[in-house]
Amino acid sequence: KPPPLGCGNGWGGWYKGWYFRSLRELSYMIAVIEKKGYAWISADKKNLAIPYIDQNGKQRTYRADFLVENKWLIEIKPTKLMNTHTNRLKSSAAEEFCKRHGFEYRITDVQLLDPELLLKMCLNEDVRLSARHKNKLEHICKSVKKKK
Repeated sequence: KPPPLGCGNGWGGWYKGWYFRSLRELSYMIAVIEKKGYAWISADKKNLAIPYIDQNGKQRTYRADFLVENKWLIEIKPTKLMNTHTNRLKSSAAEEFCKRHGFEYRITDVQLLDPELLLKMCLNEDVRLSARHKNKLEHICKSVKKKK
């Protein structure tokens, strides 16, 4: 199932040696984690896998985005998607998981990086995107410049 338009998914790449799975994750890495100097790891680790039951009664596994300061399990989600049925199921399971493991679950949105800044970061090789995404980003930047 493709992600909703504008949610920031599908732009995976590398930033300073760290893999990101979406523009929202990258934006959070830069605007929150890096800016505040937080210690963090990807929450895509086996010991942070959260079991939950989906709306069809099927056992699933959910992984949040980050574990920050070894105390906050962070999920980056567009505000408009936070209260979908599936995300409420995941959040509920994550809150229980966090209680058992001494973490606090936080679901948050973040302002996406400006496309021109992202392009500059790619040109400086601070961010590495696939060729397909670099081309897409260049097209977006050209569109933004035309509107100005």
